[in-house]
Amino acid sequence: MHAMSNTASLYEELTSITTDRIKFEDLKNKLALLAVFTDHKETFLYETNETKKIKRLSKICRHYDIHTIVTRFSSRPFVRRPRVPDFFIEDFLEFSLKSRVGYQALWAYKDDSIVSKINRSLDNEWDLGILLGYPACCVAEYTENKVRGVELFFTALKEKAQTREAIRHLLYTDPELQMELPGLNLVDKTISQFPFVFHVACEDCLSGKSTVSLNLNKEYQETAWNASKHLHDEILNSSLAILR
Repeated sequence: MHAMSNTASLYEELTSITTDRIKFEDLKNKLALLAVFTDHKETFLYETNETKKIKRLSKICRHYDIHTIVTRFSSRPFVRRPRVPDFFIEDFLEFSLKSRVGYQALWAYKDDSIVSKINRSLDNEWDLGILLGYPACCVAEYTENKVRGVELFFTALKEKAQTREAIRHLLYTDPELQMELPGLNLVDKTISQFPFVFHVACEDCLSGKSTVSLNLNKEYQETAWNASKHLHDEILNSSLAILR
C-alpha cells in the first residue's frame, strides 16, 4: 500500500478514539502519532489515567508497525533549583502532581534505540523536551519560565502568609494572587503563529530571530495535510476557536 494511503488509513483509525476533551489537543495528539509514523518525529508521548485508551492506542500502533511501551508518569523535575525554601519545593511538587495520581505514560516509536532515551527523560525535563523533538531554544526558555514561575508564586504567597502551614493552605485553596506567570503569553502566540507544533515556542522563534519553530510548523502541517485535509483544516479551525 502506498505510504500516503497508509498515513490516511492510520488517521482514519485514530478518529475512533478521543484522546482529550479539548478538541485542539485531541487533534494534535493524533498528528503527533502520525508524525512518528511518517518519521518526522522520534516518539509520541501520551499521558492518561484511562487504561482503555492506552490499550486502544497501542493496538492501533501495532497495526502500523509502531512500537509502544508504558511507563510511569514523568515527574518533570526542575532544570535548576528554584530560589525558594526547600519546604515549598516539596509542597509545590506534591500539589502540582496531585491531579496526575494514577497516570501512566504511553510512548510510541519506531526505533528501539529510543527506549534508553525514554528512560533517561523520565526524571529530566530537558531530555524530555529534546526527545519529543522540541527546539533547544524553546525547551530552554520554557523550562526556565517554569522555575521562575515557582519563584514568583512563592513570593506572592509569602505576601499573604508567613508560616509553612499557612502557605500550604493557600496553595491548596486557589488564592487570588497579583502575579503573571512567566511565558504564559507565549502559549496563545504559539497557537496563533504555529498551530501545528507540539511545543510552546520561545520569544526568538515568535519574533522571527529563529526559524526553527516556523520550519517545524511547516513540516507538521504537511504531515497533517497528507494524512487528511479534514485533519489539517480541523486543527486550524480549533486553534482559532481557542484564541477567540
